[in-house]
Amino acid sequence: MHKTIRVKLFLTFLITTLLVVSGMYIFMRWSLDRGFSEFVETRQQEHVTNLIEGLTEYYASNQSWSNLASDKQKMD
Repeated sequence: MHKTIRVKLFLTFLITTLLVVSGMYIFMRWSLDRGFSEFVETRQQEHVTNLIEGLTEYYASNQSWSNLASDKQKMD
């Protein structure tokens, strides 16, 4: 009887620990994925904003896209 109580307690603590560690892993994975997605989205939005500003300035100074279309280095 003494061994069965030890075994039951050990298994209870083992299962509890495995559940807690699994929950932490799932939460951390979800949090990391969400944070990384937000980071990528923010960087893309910054890139698009900078591109729009650059194109706006270019068009304001040249009043045309023809020079930009013929000069591939300006597009990079």
